[in-house]
Amino acid sequence: MQPEFNFDSRAAVSEGDAVSRWREQRREEQIALARSLGLPIGREAEVWLKGGIRLRGRLELQEEMLLRTSATPENTKLLIGGTPFDYSQMESCVRVDF
Repeated sequence: MQPEFNFDSRAAVSEGDAVSRWREQRREEQIALARSLGLPIGREAEVWLKGGIRLRGRLELQEEMLLRTSATPENTKLLIGGTPFDYSQMESCVRVDF
């Protein structure tokens, strides 16, 4: 049996915005991963990338993961000041207070 979406049902309306809750849950999982890696997500940081590149600014997660099991250090993507990079490119990351 294949379930179907019933957009006219009261249950669909009364449950609130499921997509927003899903996005928030994914974001919490990514933040938990970043913290387990010791990254100061949402804080001012200085990051040194391989090749001697230094980035300073607010450290953020670049994108949401689609699956709960997909959040790993190997595929964690980060962002500072509009510059995206992978966790695997980092040599060091230090929280700084400007």
